[in-house]
Amino acid sequence: MFQDFSFVNSLFQNSLSLKIIDGDKSKMKEINELNFPKEEIKKENTNEIQNEIKNNDNIIKEQEIKNENIIKEQEIKNDNIIKEQEIKEESKNIIKTIQTDTTREEILTVPQKKYPIITQKNSLISLPENYSTDIEKEQELINLYNENHSPGNSNNWIPAKSKMGLEIYLKDAICHDAEKTRSLYLKTIGTISYPIDIIWKYLLDFEFRKTCEPVYKQGKLIEEINGNPTIKIVYALIKMPIFMTDREILSKQFYFTNYAGQENKHLLLEYSIERDDFPIKEKPLRAEWEIRGIYIEKKNDKETTVKLCGLFNMKFNQDFIVKQLHTKGPEGQDRFFTEFPKYLKDFVKKKKL
Repeated sequence: MFQDFSFVNSLFQNSLSLKIIDGDKSKMKEINELNFPKEEIKKENTNEIQNEIKNNDNIIKEQEIKNENIIKEQEIKNDNIIKEQEIKEESKNIIKTIQTDTTREEILTVPQKKYPIITQKNSLISLPENYSTDIEKEQELINLYNENHSPGNSNNWIPAKSKMGLEIYLKDAICHDAEKTRSLYLKTIGTISYPIDIIWKYLLDFEFRKTCEPVYKQGKLIEEINGNPTIKIVYALIKMPIFMTDREILSKQFYFTNYAGQENKHLLLEYSIERDDFPIKEKPLRAEWEIRGIYIEKKNDKETTVKLCGLFNMKFNQDFIVKQLHTKGPEGQDRFFTEFPKYLKDFVKKKKL
């Protein structure tokens, strides 16, 4: 069995010290130095204490960093919650304004033949013909514009690459066709160095746009509803790259000047429709967009903020297109903001504005 002899050893050491004191004091010094190396013990203790202090300091610093990160993450979450709440309130205010906007009501309530949204089996949109297209499409577009797309947002918008430094955001979507085709909502925000009035006049002038924008192989203004230039039925044949079949689009367009009573804020809303006099054929392929919008807002006297938003089905290999957009970014958006000022310059020159 293990025995503890520390008490006996202590008595022996005390007895030895007393004998030395009674005898030769110098011997006591030698024995003490031999048996009790106090300086070395002090050094060892000091090093241990210093190491322990350093370890404690490191632990404290790591904990402080963790706490700071937790606080930052919480602040980001709180900011996003606040932003989303502000956006919801702003949307509510816009909708309230919309409901009392007589100019908008005049546009949306113009007597017209009810054209259905696309309902073909292979089309983008499969909705009943009595669907309240105009107002509900307008609300959908405004909600897309107003959704929070900042980092960590809860609306599933993710940033995309842009060579021009544009704000581009993507959000996965499933089309309403029978095949449930995969697609993407696309939202782009940038600045055009032209006054808002010039840009709006250009957008309103479809007859001019179809002559200068190379994407239009053919463009035709089918109808201005009751002669109202703010509601158009438009046909467009879109030129595709070599070895690809051209696409055609038949759409209904609404032009809202000073949208919802907001001065110097204009909105173009567009979506695909069907008409008996424009049946879908095998070629060219009928491309569709469930929704498309161009929202422009005055930045200053010489610059305009332009926001593009939409959900499209161009009848490509959608899985391939979605992957390309996620990896390389939607290059067409950069191209739009590069080419658009050239069209405006030509427009100003020919219209002598």
